[in-house]
Amino acid sequence: MKLRCLICAIALFGLGAMPAAAQVPPPGQLCLMTTVGADAITLRTPAQAHPEGFAVRLTDLQGNPLPGVEVWFFVNQLLTIGPPQPGAPPLPPPETYGQFAEGQLISHTDELGIARSSAFIGGTISGNYEAAAYVWVSGGPDGSHPCGTAPGPVAYFQVRQLLGPRVASGVPESIPVMSNIAGLLLGLSLLAIGVLGARRLQ
Repeated sequence: MKLRCLICAIALFGLGAMPAAAQVPPPGQLCLMTTVGADAITLRTPAQAHPEGFAVRLTDLQGNPLPGVEVWFFVNQLLTIGPPQPGAPPLPPPETYGQFAEGQLISHTDELGIARSSAFIGGTISGNYEAAAYVWVSGGPDGSHPCGTAPGPVAYFQVRQLLGPRVASGVPESIPVMSNIAGLLLGLSLLAIGVLGARRLQ
């Protein structure tokens, strides 16, 4: 629970505005994070597995790998605090979002500076969202962490789920359905029109 709350706090206080694989770190940040392999996936069946998961590479500013660094992988779920703003679009329902097979997890970079997540399992409703990898810099202002001072680097992975009817702003697209009674009345009306037309032609 503490991990989930901390992740929510990170997402709410500025990660959403950061680029997917920033190559120019902010002042005080001493490392770079880049995605390894695909940074976007498309899922076409409910709860579809992406066995490879996601991976990132962490290097210093000279391009040297940084092994043994803690990397957090999580789903960047949109949240609100307090009542929604007037006119704001509704958030996607929770079923939209997928999850990692091992939950919100912490990985560590290997000797090549690469950290990998567990398999990713998609959601059950069509929609688009992001998974993310993040280095939580906790070394303090003295720069004792390999990445220097906060905020740490972040990378995003786009997840597209095309599972059926489109979802716009979290609301499934409505499909008009004709009731049996309405269909019967329409059929009888068309039959009556056809009979009258045939009589006029005789």
